[in-house]
Amino acid sequence: MSLHRILRCAVLCALSLFCASPMAAPSEALIPTPAELASQRTEVENRLSLTAAKLKAAEEAQRQHPAPDQVESESKKPLKMTEVWQHFMDLYHSQLDEIVRLQELQIAIDATTESLANWQPPPGSPPWPLTEGDEATLALYQAQYQSTQLAARIELLEQQLADSRGDRDEARAKYRLEEEASLSKGTVTDTVQKQQTEIARLTVDYREEFVYWLALKQQTVMQELKLKELEIQRLQKRLDYFDGRYAVSAEALAAINQGYDQKIDQLRGLQAQVNAEMAKTQRAIEAARRQAPAPAAQSADTAPGTAVANETIASLIADQERRKSRVERYRGQIEMLTGLKELSAIRAELYSRRKPDHAEMLKLQDELDKVEQRIERIRRASNLLIESNTQTAADLQERLAQNLPAAERHLLNARLESATGQIQDAREALQDIKKLSMFMRLVTSEIDRTYRAGGLLMWLNNAWVEAELWANAVWDHELLSVDDTLKVEGREIHTTRSVTVGKSIGAVLILVVGFLLINWLIHALLAVSVTRLGVPAGSASLIGRWLRLIAIATLVLLAFYMVSIPLTIFAFLGGALAIGLGFGTQNLLKNLVSGVMLLAERPVRIGDLVEVDNVRGRVTSIGIRFSTISTSQGMDMLIPNSTLVEHKLINWTYSNPELRSELRVGVAYGSDANQVRDILEQAARTHPSVIDSPSPVVLLEDFGENSLVFALRFWVRMTPGSDEKRVASDLRFSILAALTGAGVVLPSSEPRVHLSSDLPMAIGRQDCTAEPPPSPPFTRNSEP
Repeated sequence: MSLHRILRCAVLCALSLFCASPMAAPSEALIPTPAELASQRTEVENRLSLTAAKLKAAEEAQRQHPAPDQVESESKKPLKMTEVWQHFMDLYHSQLDEIVRLQELQIAIDATTESLANWQPPPGSPPWPLTEGDEATLALYQAQYQSTQLAARIELLEQQLADSRGDRDEARAKYRLEEEASLSKGTVTDTVQKQQTEIARLTVDYREEFVYWLALKQQTVMQELKLKELEIQRLQKRLDYFDGRYAVSAEALAAINQGYDQKIDQLRGLQAQVNAEMAKTQRAIEAARRQAPAPAAQSADTAPGTAVANETIASLIADQERRKSRVERYRGQIEMLTGLKELSAIRAELYSRRKPDHAEMLKLQDELDKVEQRIERIRRASNLLIESNTQTAADLQERLAQNLPAAERHLLNARLESATGQIQDAREALQDIKKLSMFMRLVTSEIDRTYRAGGLLMWLNNAWVEAELWANAVWDHELLSVDDTLKVEGREIHTTRSVTVGKSIGAVLILVVGFLLINWLIHALLAVSVTRLGVPAGSASLIGRWLRLIAIATLVLLAFYMVSIPLTIFAFLGGALAIGLGFGTQNLLKNLVSGVMLLAERPVRIGDLVEVDNVRGRVTSIGIRFSTISTSQGMDMLIPNSTLVEHKLINWTYSNPELRSELRVGVAYGSDANQVRDILEQAARTHPSVIDSPSPVVLLEDFGENSLVFALRFWVRMTPGSDEKRVASDLRFSILAALTGAGVVLPSSEPRVHLSSDLPMAIGRQDCTAEPPPSPPFTRNSEP
């Protein structure tokens, strides 16, 4: 490796650190005094003079001894000493500029510190013009932003200083190695070794100077940050004195609006001009496309003309894209100025005697939040546009560096100009967005100061207003939209209606209140019809259910009409119900249809005695989905209506409430049958629940094994509250008492042998073959 190449690589590597990363030793970051700055300036100027002399000597030596012409690659080309000293000259000039800048900043800091110590309030009395407060506030925001940027630059310079010190220490180590190698060869050293040692020494010097320059630059940024902080204190002091006591006169507002209107008119004129240019360019593109040869007609002779036409069209399209970007830029500026104009009008009301109420300000804050979100989207889009066009511009510049034909170079230049223009437009848009963001931040702070930074009463008032706004937003939230047809002046108009939360709640409240009112009214009417008109309770209940069905259907239609919900919503919900209910509620729908059939056909009525699925009882209610049967055990059985329709149903009182019952009684053999018949008939006739017609009937039903079996048949009117089993039990008690009093013997389950004393009993041994004597008679009965 040649010495010139080593020196050149070292110098270029040091120069590249100008764009590297940051970290600084505290000793080198200390701000020098004015005397130290003057001394450093003199020293740098002396070094600059010595370096200029060395550069002149190197140029003279190069002219006297020019280097031989030899073709070498760029990486192997030796570095000339004139270039080395020129790098030193540039670095000394940069150091001198930083020292001068430090001196100027020191003077400015001293003046600002003295001005801040002797600060006097602005002339005049409150309220001050709003424009004066805006100027100070926006300046404060700008200073705070710049202060943040300067703090970030200090961090970067610290890291860059740390990296540069590492390079400097590495260069020092290399220089010591080269110096030891030179001394180890004695007094006679070759030229190459001398050059290597000299290059290593110059590299160390350059690294030292570069570290010194970075330290000066860091001190400059720190002084700028200090000056900016003093400026922030001064602006904050001014704003604290104003304390938001501003006023906007009608003349001032008119002047502000006039300024915005003039800018908007100017931008609209520029936009119209660019639109005219775009139309002209579009006509040129269409004409060029018409003149271009068709693809089928292209040949070897027409190929050059086709290429030229395509390049012309591409160039025109690139110009068109640039103009479109400019039109979007103007449109964004017009929107920004329009927004600023509206904000100025709102702020004029904010500082007027009649201030907007809390609800208006909270709504304004919501609008500002939405604008902030839109600004953030525009900011992201602009950054993406800058990034994509920057990459496009870099690719185009790389292609332009190649040896290309003139026509293609012209096309690439047009595209490069378009991409660069779009980048410029996007950056200008970002600047406009930055200004608008600061202005919106100003308005937001004013709203917070006026309507939020109060006491407990203001906080409660704001909380109440915010709750009211939130409730209104929920109330007006759209659940779904339904297409509807309206008739206006005899014409049908197709429109779309919204079904909101408020409408839905209103409809539900109307349905609930209406249902309670209708239920009470129907109940009262039915009670009157039963007590005064003599309508049967079952019929009254059936009428009440039909009236409720009709009233509920009417109430639903009325509720939807009152809250302006179109009935076409049922068409929208019909499909969902047909699918969902068809699969998920088959049994429910079956019971509903069965209930309607029971109410219409009336196979059972309230009070009927029925028996279904081994359940016997009286029907107490017939519902839409199920019916209630009250059993004799006091239980209420809920029977689905489909069971009453589909299964075997026994209705004991369907056509006639009179029910025939039968009671079986057995008496011992030898009892007077006529007497028993009379006793049974008398017991049935004397019971109050047994009807006289048809009259009770007693039948001698059977000659049992140990008793005469009688059957008592009687008829009972099955009115609500009557129990046939209770009637049968009463009759049994009465019959048992009558039979016992008449001396009628009841049969026993145990057989008993009765011996007769009318015939003598033979005693002794008899011939077994002889015919036995007749046995004495005996009877079996159930008498205990």
